[in-house]
Amino acid sequence: MTINHYKNYLISLILISQFIFGFAYSQEQSQIIATPLSVEGSSPHLSYDGKYLTTVSSYATDKKNNLGRPKKFKELNLYTLSPVKKHFTAPLGLEYWLKSVSIDRNNELIALGNQKGYVDVFNLNDGSFRFQLIPSKRKVETFTLTKHGLKPQNRRKYDAIQSVMFSPTADLLVTANIRGKIQVWNSKDGKLVKKIKGGLTGQQNGLFSPDGKYFALSSKLAKKVKVWSIESGKVVDELKAKDPVKRLTFSANSKKLMIITTRQALFHDINNKPALNMLSYTFTGDDDAVVMRSFSIIDNDNLVTSYNDGLIQLWAPQSHKVKQKFQLELDSFELFGTKMQSEVMYSLYSKAHKQLIVKPMKGKMKLVDISSWLDNSKAE
Repeated sequence: MTINHYKNYLISLILISQFIFGFAYSQEQSQIIATPLSVEGSSPHLSYDGKYLTTVSSYATDKKNNLGRPKKFKELNLYTLSPVKKHFTAPLGLEYWLKSVSIDRNNELIALGNQKGYVDVFNLNDGSFRFQLIPSKRKVETFTLTKHGLKPQNRRKYDAIQSVMFSPTADLLVTANIRGKIQVWNSKDGKLVKKIKGGLTGQQNGLFSPDGKYFALSSKLAKKVKVWSIESGKVVDELKAKDPVKRLTFSANSKKLMIITTRQALFHDINNKPALNMLSYTFTGDDDAVVMRSFSIIDNDNLVTSYNDGLIQLWAPQSHKVKQKFQLELDSFELFGTKMQSEVMYSLYSKAHKQLIVKPMKGKMKLVDISSWLDNSKAE
C-alpha cells in the first residue's frame, strides 16, 4: 500500500469517526424532554431556588356579580417539582384578583398582592394565614343620587398592589401599588420599615437583585424602568425604553439588568449613563413574526429565551450566538369555529431542577427539561 493510500485511509477513518461521534453528540444535545405539567390553576410562580411552584385556581359559585355572571372562588395551590406533588391548597375568597406573588428566601412565607389593594401572607409549610398588609388607603369623595339630589359621601379606596418582592438576603418585603407608592415591610412581623419615593404608576413588574442590594420596577405603559437601593431608598438608575416593557431580570452578579419589551430583549449596565446608549444585544427568533415572551439568565455563559411559537433557544450572552434550540409542540383550539394555534405566554426557570415551566395561552403548562443543554455547556 502506497503512502497516498495510507493517507486516504486515515482521512476516511477521521471523517467516519467525526460523523459517528459528532452525530451522537448532536443527538445528546437535542434530547430535550417536554411533558405536560399536571397542576391545577394558572398564574404560576417559582420560589427563588426553583423548588416550589404556586398556582391559583378559580371555581364558579352560585353567587352573581354586578353583571349577573357567577362569582369565582379562588384558591392558592403549592406544588413541589421533580416529582410534581401538591403540597397544600389554601382558600383565598370570592373575586380575589391576584396581581403579584413572591416566596421568601427561606421558603417559609408566600405573599400575595391583589386588585383590592392589600397583601396576604401565608405560611408555606401548611398554607395557614400569617398576616395581612394594607399598604395604602385614601379618602375618595363620591356622590349618591337621592330624592334631594346628589349627596357627597366619603369612602376609603385601596389601590391595587402591582408588585410584591421578598428580599433574597434579608427579612424584607417590598410592595408597590398602581399609584406608585412603594413601602418596605419586615417580613417576620409585618411592621412597616420605611416608605420609598419615586415609584412608577400603572401595571408593573418588580424584582430584587441576587445580592439583595437593589430592586427594580418596570412600567409597561410608561415604558420605564427604575432601580432603587434598598438601603438608601434612593433611585440609582432610570431608563426609558422605546417600547412597552414586559419583563425584566438581573444578571447573576447583579451588575446588569436584562429588559424584555414587546420587540426585543436588552442588556443594561446599572449605573452607567446615559442609559439609552447601553441598550444592546437583541435576541431574536427565526422569523420577524416570532415574538420573545420570556428569558432566564442561567449563569454568565447561558441564557434561555422562549418565544410565542414555542421556540426555545439557549444563548451564549457574551458572543450573542445560539448554542441550542428546541421547538415545543403547542395545542390547538377552536375560537368561533376557527381552529387556532396556542401561543406561549411566558416561561419560568427552575434552578433546582434545570427545567423550564412554559405557560401557553391554552392547554396545560409544559415542563421542559434542559439539563442536557446545561450539562453539555459545562463540558465544553
